[in-house]
Amino acid sequence: MNLWDLEGRPPQAVLDHLENVGLNGCRIGLAYHGGRMLLPGHASRVVYEQPLSPGLTAPLELLSFLEAAEARRFHTAAWLVLCHNDLLGEASPHLCITNAFDERYPYALCPAQPEVQDHCIQLCRRAAEIPGIAELDLEALSFMGYEHQGLHDKRGIPLPAAISWQLSLCCCDRCAGAVPELKAALQTNIRHWLTDPYAEPPTLPGPLQQAALAWRRKVQKDLLCRIRQALPRTTLNIRTSQTEAWAGGKCTLRLEDLAEYNAEATYTWFGATLEDMRTAIARIPAHPAVPLTGGFVFHEPDCRSAADVAARLELLAASPAADFNFYGFSMAAPAHWRWLQQALKGLPTK
Repeated sequence: MNLWDLEGRPPQAVLDHLENVGLNGCRIGLAYHGGRMLLPGHASRVVYEQPLSPGLTAPLELLSFLEAAEARRFHTAAWLVLCHNDLLGEASPHLCITNAFDERYPYALCPAQPEVQDHCIQLCRRAAEIPGIAELDLEALSFMGYEHQGLHDKRGIPLPAAISWQLSLCCCDRCAGAVPELKAALQTNIRHWLTDPYAEPPTLPGPLQQAALAWRRKVQKDLLCRIRQALPRTTLNIRTSQTEAWAGGKCTLRLEDLAEYNAEATYTWFGATLEDMRTAIARIPAHPAVPLTGGFVFHEPDCRSAADVAARLELLAASPAADFNFYGFSMAAPAHWRWLQQALKGLPTK
């Protein structure tokens, strides 16, 4: 859920609703990216435009909710989006992901930049200091790429995954210095493909691809290490991708990397089909290196019936994930909440 979900709602009513559905905790978005949301479940709004906030906010509604939740022993985490920040990117373009043609993506802060790391650490510190916050749920501890964009996207040719990935690789001063051969190779590949976009797209040489992945892994580990050092006793749950070449809001660190820093992991399947989930869950180790949470969207467009919600929940219940989470709150209509409630009631004890 997000801060706007608390607007116009008494804290006890929100908690009653969540507990009646069958939930025993929530994650509240305290630092979120810009967006426009259609909110059938909001107390007063219909269309909500999330301000391009530079950082964390803690309004009175949040503090009242956290106090009420703590009294009920209702587990509450702070959901923080770290490197996806439209306002900071616009204000400080030199800190943004920069492609091989020196074109910046203003919605995406580069986690290799020291100032960006400082921003992330300060955000985490401030959230952890709020009374009633039990853990931090960290999203976009990552290199945001081309497809996870912030503008109305237009293109006249199909964009294959190989080229989207190459457009996603950062060549800012820090990243280009770490992998010096990368920028020229990307320019050559992308320019070549643009002359014939229906030909097989060129890929990076294997050693260069591995060097780029190794750099990205090092940067994410360094950032997580700094956050852990700043908050040694705080539970950190990292929204994690199963693919090293992911270029969106999920961290691409391996589960064993997270274990080094005593962090937990969340796999989320947003926009995924049931078969996508089944395939991904089959790849999870039977005994993962860290505690796992699995999450999915319980309303449209991912789920269109109570049976859809139940089928996804059954997959997670049979997986190595020890806990589940569901997205979102006011974006769900009353029927969607009934679907989730029915699915949770039918879930056997794990």
